[in-house]
Amino acid sequence: MTTPNIADKVTVLSAQNKNADNTVSTPNPFNSACSKTDMHDKFKELEEKYNRLYDVYNQLREKQTCSNIKIINSEKTITKLTTENKRLSASEKELTEKLRTTEKERIRLFGVNNLLMERRGALYTKIKELEDLLAKRDQTDQTIFLNQPKDTRFYNAKEGLGLTNPQNLKKVNCRQLY
Repeated sequence: MTTPNIADKVTVLSAQNKNADNTVSTPNPFNSACSKTDMHDKFKELEEKYNRLYDVYNQLREKQTCSNIKIINSEKTITKLTTENKRLSASEKELTEKLRTTEKERIRLFGVNNLLMERRGALYTKIKELEDLLAKRDQTDQTIFLNQPKDTRFYNAKEGLGLTNPQNLKKVNCRQLY
């Protein structure tokens, strides 16, 4: 916004110079007294105009150097941002690749887990079938308990096969152990 004002000043000053040149009458070279004062005044006016134009020129030059510095700084920030963008895109590619591999591994492990759960279910059904086979042979929990050999058992298992409570068994004589 300030640059057009300075440019306007330059145009105004140059217009004033043209008007001053047109309005000033050319002095008579034969009249030396009049011409010296006119020349001196004209010289002073021109010197003032030159100083004003030089000041405007210096202001424009300073603003141009400031704008050049800003352009250079912005170019540096652009290069920094582009390198940062490249680095971030490379890390994004790495992360997406890791995400893909972990997703594949998760799917594979999910499949393995399902397979193990199916095997577990199959084993439970097999155990249930075997327990049913034992029950089909007319063996109850009591008979299974009685038929399991243990060193601490002092009861005659054959006598208590029809009883529901194994505590009702008679105590075997120590001489009659198996």
